[in-house]
Amino acid sequence: APVLVVGEWGSGRETVSRRIHATSARSERAFVVVPCPALDPAAAAAVLFGGADDPGRLRLAAGGTLFLEDVDRLDPSLQARLASALGVADGPFGEVRVLASASRPPAGLEPSLRRRLDVLRVEVPALRERREDVLAFAERFMRDLSREYGRAPKRLSPRALSALTAYDWPGNVAELRNLIERLLLLAPSDTVGPDDLPEEMGGRAAPAEDLYGEFGSLQEGLAAFERYAIGRALAQERHDLEAAARRLGLSPGELASRGRRLGLIP
Repeated sequence: APVLVVGEWGSGRETVSRRIHATSARSERAFVVVPCPALDPAAAAAVLFGGADDPGRLRLAAGGTLFLEDVDRLDPSLQARLASALGVADGPFGEVRVLASASRPPAGLEPSLRRRLDVLRVEVPALRERREDVLAFAERFMRDLSREYGRAPKRLSPRALSALTAYDWPGNVAELRNLIERLLLLAPSDTVGPDDLPEEMGGRAAPAEDLYGEFGSLQEGLAAFERYAIGRALAQERHDLEAAARRLGLSPGELASRGRRLGLIP
């Protein structure tokens, strides 16, 4: 059955969707993602339905799972067209299961598409509604990222953990992961204290030179600054992709592309 995964940006909606796919009978077939907010109407139509040299994501997902990320931000006319395509039994796009994520509540969903997608609903709570998970996520991210970067993991002091638990996390799990990554790369000692945290969490503003002190080349420093600037803009705009793109002077599509490349956008 179709599943609508509802929650705030960064709360783990795609992770939930991938888990649904991975535990289904389709787990060996394709999991095809369509990033709806990053596409203008013309691009979204081509991505979904294809063109002269592109079969389109609907055909690519045949026999597998199509994941529509933030489907409620897709152009309403395309939502209606998509609902019609999904409603045709044995249609031109083959048999495909649709999972979709949407904001809570999914007010931007066109009624005909909502009837197609909102069969089973999974509500993903915001991180501030499950503060008991902050410690587990922080430890997991520190462990996974230290392996990825080839560095020894850093310890989070009890006061730092208290500050993390008290914070409201407007960017949810994605924001927490970004923070742990910055702490792993930039915190000066092996133990992260409250002063190492961002100002909004009660920490001290780090001197500008700390951002570059860990890097031995210009390329590494530029990559770190890009990650820092994009992560900060997303946090300041409460992970509104369009607002963060305006702040950075980028198009939403370019920001989405850079953010995914850097692991800042799921």
